[in-house]
Amino acid sequence: MAKQVKKSAPNDVYTALIGSALMVTLATAVFVAIRCYSQYGSIFKIIE
Repeated sequence: MAKQVKKSAPNDVYTALIGSALMVTLATAVFVAIRCYSQYGSIFKIIE
């Protein structure tokens, strides 16, 4: 019986894409938090 060789190149590409998407999402959240803080003085605030 022959051993099965795993193809890791496509797996690495998907891992890189998921990592990039995670970093973009995190950067967007930080950007929004900074903009909210600079404009409103607070990140989360309930307006009454």
